[in-house]
Amino acid sequence: MTTIQKCLSCHKPFCDDCAGKHNKNAEIVGENLKRMMKEKNLSNIRLGEMCGVDRRTISGYRHGKKMPRKDIMLALCEALECTVEELTQSS
Repeated sequence: MTTIQKCLSCHKPFCDDCAGKHNKNAEIVGENLKRMMKEKNLSNIRLGEMCGVDRRTISGYRHGKKMPRKDIMLALCEALECTVEELTQSS
């Protein structure tokens, strides 16, 4: 059984209050995002358009500098045709 990566501070799956502060989770999402974007041949610009965010925001996620808020995480999963677990789990 898989589990969702949780915030290292508050232990919630998605903590909007803590978004961007938890480097470990952000790094995992970033690595998965890079891989999935490459598999689907998506640019930062295109994925940003699909999710309603700027290309710089996608870049921040890809580089593990910020953690997506819950609504953006769900939009990323929809655009990448993956589950939240697939995007947040270490490979």
